[in-house]
Amino acid sequence: MAYLAPIHRPSSVRHALKIRLLGPDADCLVVAKANRLEIYAQHHDGITLAHTKAIYGKVTMLEKLHFAQSPTEHLFVGTDRYMYFTLSWDNESQQLCTQKTYIDQSDKTSRDSQTQDRCHIDPTKQFMALQLYDGIVTILPLIGKGKKKGPSEAFSLGEPVPTRIKEFFVRSSCFLYPAETADAGPRLAILYEDNHQKVCLSIKRLDFSHGGAGDPGSANLIDLAARDDLELGASHLIPVPAPACKPSEPIF
Repeated sequence: MAYLAPIHRPSSVRHALKIRLLGPDADCLVVAKANRLEIYAQHHDGITLAHTKAIYGKVTMLEKLHFAQSPTEHLFVGTDRYMYFTLSWDNESQQLCTQKTYIDQSDKTSRDSQTQDRCHIDPTKQFMALQLYDGIVTILPLIGKGKKKGPSEAFSLGEPVPTRIKEFFVRSSCFLYPAETADAGPRLAILYEDNHQKVCLSIKRLDFSHGGAGDPGSANLIDLAARDDLELGASHLIPVPAPACKPSEPIF
């Protein structure tokens, strides 16, 4: 009988995220190395490794969320095996616990993203957007808990709702900060390369309708503005809140 085992653990850092995972008032650093998550606790003299966990699949995205049932932030993880799940920290067992799992979000009829998988949360904390395939954005609503609404309200993840876009080779994307008008809705900026290898910018408004029992709802991204005169080297979008610039303009 023969078996394969790694000689040493992976050392190349692919993703890193600062999050309050181990405690409500303690920042920690989560590092993704291939199929392994490492959690580093912060101390006055530096950081130390607090926990490490191997998962099934290579990590492709990390994001932090806050859920109603936990005073700490939760970790959203995506893998190259189309598995997506949220993790929390259990103080009693000193282990990571899975809170919710989205099993096999693969789409046999779509082409994998030619750049990289992306995960964004809009500044109003109402929606999460996943970009896993060319021409498709998957929207996950963040469902509020409780009757009283406030800035510190916690949320839980709803079911994924895919919507199609005409932009394929995406270089970067981000949610913009809320506009001055209250009914503007979340806006998603997409930096992409068209068929003529021109770098373009598209800004879209998310129109989401919540479904009933057993219905995840529907999502649509409506074009608001576009530019096709950008420099060829433009590669990143960074949202800047007012008054640093005009309301919610991205910069490169």
